[in-house]
Amino acid sequence: MVSADTPVTQQIGYGLFMSVAHLAWFALAATLFSNQSLRARLLQRQAVLNKVIGTVLVGLGMALALTPSIQ
Repeated sequence: MVSADTPVTQQIGYGLFMSVAHLAWFALAATLFSNQSLRARLLQRQAVLNKVIGTVLVGLGMALALTPSIQ
């Protein structure tokens, strides 16, 4: 974690790393999803994919709701 005591050079390094990591991820995603055959296959399975993602999110929400709060 970055705190007020973290050296400025290390904070800059963390910032640069996060910027490069995000740039790489979004460049990869844009490259993959601009591929017409991959995009067509994903669109064919969109309903199933949405249900799977929805189920995962509901499960995470239930786990969060049932977790005892720390005071």
